[in-house]
Amino acid sequence: MGVLAQWLYETATTCPSTFCGEASWLTRYLGSDLALVAWWDVVFTVLNWVVSYSFDNSSMYDPYWSVAPIPMVIAFAKWAGPVFHWRRVFVVVGVLVWAVRLTTNFFLHGPAGAGHREDWRYVMIRGVAGPYGYWLVSLLGIHLYPTVLVFTGMINVYEATTFGADVPLTWLDWLSLVACIVAIVFESVGDEQLWQFTRTARAGSNMELGLWQYTRHPNYFGEILFWYPTNNNQSIEQDCSV
Repeated sequence: MGVLAQWLYETATTCPSTFCGEASWLTRYLGSDLALVAWWDVVFTVLNWVVSYSFDNSSMYDPYWSVAPIPMVIAFAKWAGPVFHWRRVFVVVGVLVWAVRLTTNFFLHGPAGAGHREDWRYVMIRGVAGPYGYWLVSLLGIHLYPTVLVFTGMINVYEATTFGADVPLTWLDWLSLVACIVAIVFESVGDEQLWQFTRTARAGSNMELGLWQYTRHPNYFGEILFWYPTNNNQSIEQDCSV
């Protein structure tokens, strides 16, 4: 761990990116600050896996993938420069609200809030994969895979915050804003309803009240509804800037 920490320190201090005002070696070779973000995202994910392994608890990762977009979207907005544009404000504020809500929900209603040490699904995987295979599954499936998914969504956020500042808002921007607000509210209500249900439900019973009587997973539906508009915004700006 000491060697890894020293290497990370030297990389951060001798090869700074746009954060430090000059291009890093990764930026020079791959040609994008976004590539540098991807690199550090993977590094911190692997470090998180090391911590999870040390504490024998993969739920140590769970809040990471909702916290990571916060410094990302702030960096994207900084790289975009001082030019003000409402589209950029919509995207940045939307991601920040989404991240704070989801992270707060984890600490209030996640494994710790529910009185469990580790997510029950991880416990099931542990029983199937065995003590050695489990940590490989944890690295690839529980840690790296969600990181890749979230970063893929953040690519659209990068486009929406970095380019197209001189493109006027369209009706699709406003529709996307409404969709994001509805998505966050939908997720919040669904998570709260599920939390109230699990406090009194019998083992093996299914949640079929509130939003859960209309969709099997209101939180997953809200996630899809939230991230899709960022792709619309990114497409608008690419089309208009051609």
